[in-house]
Amino acid sequence: MKDNIGRIVWGIVLILVGIVWLVSNFVPDFEINWNYIWPLFLLVPGLIMWAGFLLTRKKKEDVGMLIPANILTFLALTFYVNIIGNDVFHIDGIWAFTGFMYPLSIALAFFITWIFAREFGFLIPAFILGVISLLIFCATSSVALIGGEATGQISALAWPTIIICLGTFILLSPIWATAMRKRTRWMGKSEDEWEKWGDNLGKQIENSVEGLFGEKKQEEKKEQKPGDIQEAELIDEVSE
Repeated sequence: MKDNIGRIVWGIVLILVGIVWLVSNFVPDFEINWNYIWPLFLLVPGLIMWAGFLLTRKKKEDVGMLIPANILTFLALTFYVNIIGNDVFHIDGIWAFTGFMYPLSIALAFFITWIFAREFGFLIPAFILGVISLLIFCATSSVALIGGEATGQISALAWPTIIICLGTFILLSPIWATAMRKRTRWMGKSEDEWEKWGDNLGKQIENSVEGLFGEKKQEEKKEQKPGDIQEAELIDEVSE
């Protein structure tokens, strides 16, 4: 499935590039604004991979397909935000102030993958990248609002602080992971422990039921023995 989707994506992308290039070479009045075209080379493959995931029957096995699909899709949308903000709204320096959207795009990719996979491992990079994007947003927003001579001071303070926070988070990640596991426990047990407990309880009930019916069968046999003896005695008397 994955090989077929990759082949379809690259085939469609190459065909579109060839058609656009061919038309631009032989049609004089045909002008291409590549500022709006080139993000499509990311958006189209991302949407095709999304379609392939939605159409597949083995979603749990192909859930990894969502990571490149979401990254390509969100990055393309981020590029369009920058292009439209620069060309249409004439916002100077928008590429610098939307820097938080790049790690946020990857964070959203892992978070959406977690929604379908429900595996805790996808939440860790989503959380780390989400915190990084938030710190970058706070730093760039403060720079944009204050500006002037304070810009250099804020940049000198913000970026080292972000790096220090990131390093601290990496060092404390085992503690954070342990805390998250404790919060995902119900009545002192994790989901796996409750599942094992339920299986053991089911086996105990099954064994107890089998034992109960087994005892009843033995009692029935014991009750039938006197009757069988009487029937045998009657048969002997008749035969005599």
